[in-house]
Amino acid sequence: MKKYIVALSGNYEVRTETRLGRQFLVVPAVMMVEGVHHGSAGPILHLVEELSKFTASWDGIPVVIQHPQDEDGAFISANSPELIEQAVGRIYNTRMEDESLRSEVWLDEEQLRQVSPDTLEQIQRRRLLEVSVGVFTEEELASGEFDGEHYDSIARNLRPDHLALLPGGVGACSIDDGCGIRANEKGGTSLETKKLFQTMKLDKEAYSAILLVINELGLQEMVTNIRRKLDAMDTDTKMYFLTEVYEESFVYEVRQRDGGSTLYRRGYSANEDGSIEFAEEPIEVRRKVEFVTLQQGRGNSKKRNVNINLNSKEDLNMSDDKKPCCEDVVDALIANERTKYTTEDKVWLLTLEENQVTKLIPESVEKPKEQKKAVVETPQINAEQALEVLKGSFKEVKDFLEILPDEMKDQFQSGLALHQEQREYMVKEILEDTGTVWTEGELKAMKMDTLLKVHKSIGKVVDYSALGGGAKLVPTTHQEPPMLPGYLKEKKETIKSE
Repeated sequence: MKKYIVALSGNYEVRTETRLGRQFLVVPAVMMVEGVHHGSAGPILHLVEELSKFTASWDGIPVVIQHPQDEDGAFISANSPELIEQAVGRIYNTRMEDESLRSEVWLDEEQLRQVSPDTLEQIQRRRLLEVSVGVFTEEELASGEFDGEHYDSIARNLRPDHLALLPGGVGACSIDDGCGIRANEKGGTSLETKKLFQTMKLDKEAYSAILLVINELGLQEMVTNIRRKLDAMDTDTKMYFLTEVYEESFVYEVRQRDGGSTLYRRGYSANEDGSIEFAEEPIEVRRKVEFVTLQQGRGNSKKRNVNINLNSKEDLNMSDDKKPCCEDVVDALIANERTKYTTEDKVWLLTLEENQVTKLIPESVEKPKEQKKAVVETPQINAEQALEVLKGSFKEVKDFLEILPDEMKDQFQSGLALHQEQREYMVKEILEDTGTVWTEGELKAMKMDTLLKVHKSIGKVVDYSALGGGAKLVPTTHQEPPMLPGYLKEKKETIKSE
């Protein structure tokens, strides 16, 4: 079967409301109409007399995307703490009109964007959207026919639980039955759509098997799609802003995050599905500013009109290098935090004389040319704070050596080498004398003072004065006391030759 994808417009109003700092999109909905509807429990008859009972009980129920289910696939209530994050809105202002249960759906825009961005896009485009009520009923077992349709039971004493939005799905009370997010008129397909089906010779099975939508891409939607595609081009270093849209091209600004911006013109085309295709090569442009004398008043003063050529299809290249006489003052005025002017006010500000613009600058703020450069003071820290910074910077000995002058670095490196040779010699002596009492790893892990004590305990005294300069450690038989490093106590014993 060949499938045709067309677009059906909901043609309804989307109202914006703000509550407690949150922005809500408010749309109309028909939740249920009188008739036979085939839900999860089969064909059930819903009567006006039951739908019109306690309509206020529907107000405040959560709105979710699809009906919630448990792990086994059974449908469950949406009113539980576990499902609170799945709710995207609430139902309010429920009433019964023309055999239809109608209400307003208040959708939390940011929450809907997080949970189902596709649904948000359909709402923003005013597309028809299927809905389905989650409701507890007492079913009266009674079969029969209503308006030519067979039913097995009648729904009594409805107790509402939630309303499910069904993007891409079909509700028991479908759009064709008169339900859904819509402009509250009954019937899901327009006369023009039915004629289209007859022309295509599509049967009802083909119609129900595919999603049919009919809509014409409007100017506002086209601008939105261009802006959305530009926003997706943002990077860590650049931001893209739409400036103007024409029939076959648009102008946009590329701003560097570290300052500076460039204007470009680029062609585009719109596809049947509403998506936008950009031309491959953008052309760099700049605003064209013209000054036209409107009236010559008394004296030598003249009024000028600034024409920013943004609505012309011509290129935005300037015919000459002339610029507004006080553009730098206008830019400074916009940048001044004490004013409320924005870049959107620039065109108007450029129409003023320079003396008029300067009057708009707050008195306590000097003109840009007279502004003094701010003096950046170097933060001061005391010696104790400096030591803490250094301690945190030194992870290894080499980190400390790097900050020393060359002469001191050489002295420290020589001392460290002597220190290491001394440790290695004592470890060797201890291992040879004590056998398996100590392991090499245990000795190497000892601090220097502990290692010295262990070495002294084995009864040997060594002359370390010859260490350094490549000299070898040898026992001495001199009667004179050995020249020991300052941290070792002098020994009077004489070392015998081995």
